[in-house]
Amino acid sequence: MTSFLFSGMNKWVKRILVTVPLFLIMGMIILTSCMTFRQSDSKTLAYFEKKGKSAVIQRMDYLGKSIRFIESQNEQNGDALIIFVHGAPGSSQDMLYFLADSTLLQKARMISVDRLGYGFSDYGHAEVSISKQAEMISALIKDAQESQIILVGHSFGGPIVAKAAVLDSKIDGILMLAPVNDPYHEKMFKVSYFGKWKLTRWMLSKAFKVSADEKFAHEAELLKMKDDWKKLNIPVVHIHGDKDGLAPIENIAWSEQNIPSENLKIVRDENLDHFIPFKNRELVVQELDYLIEQR
Repeated sequence: MTSFLFSGMNKWVKRILVTVPLFLIMGMIILTSCMTFRQSDSKTLAYFEKKGKSAVIQRMDYLGKSIRFIESQNEQNGDALIIFVHGAPGSSQDMLYFLADSTLLQKARMISVDRLGYGFSDYGHAEVSISKQAEMISALIKDAQESQIILVGHSFGGPIVAKAAVLDSKIDGILMLAPVNDPYHEKMFKVSYFGKWKLTRWMLSKAFKVSADEKFAHEAELLKMKDDWKKLNIPVVHIHGDKDGLAPIENIAWSEQNIPSENLKIVRDENLDHFIPFKNRELVVQELDYLIEQR
């Protein structure tokens, strides 16, 4: 009788050991396949309509690739252009709040761009080169008529806007939000390997795959530009938080040691984490005001 019970229990244990992982895998596939980090043109425009603001969605040909960006016009006589560059994964929708912000709209025309590989800019095809991502930003502002151009980069977008400022003299200031700029403190997470291993990579959405490709190339890309930071002869604001578990606080020291001190403003807060564009929007607007006033 006892052996029969154990035999029955063993069957159930085996079934659980097989079934639970399968459900977890299926759940992961469903979850990540839905996480494209982008939304349609119609939903994006509906966001602005709900806010009582207007915006247009533009597309630009860049080296045979279609680059998508969202643009809102300034509402006063401001003569600044602010371009927002998202992290990884992400898209232009990460920065919609700022494009509809009344304070900023009085002073600037604003653009939020889908970086190469994300959103609707050659979606799913990774461009791991920081230089090439920066060159795309430079192409975006080639015909800009504003007297002041400011770039905002979040996370992986931080080094991209810094590189763009080195490449393009039209840029007048940059704001880096929790940037990952120190090649010697590039933090690697175990979960990142899901985007590298063939056994698990197929489960992920294209946005996660592109993000993983960037992650594994990022240290080498940062090393390529390690001497560029000293060339930043424009106002630079670096915002970072002690609670950031994704971009180590050592990134502040990198900025302090490599960006000319007369051009650098560090904003460090013990309560900030990595998601500054989503949780600390008033702070971002405040520092953009600061940069605009530096002109």
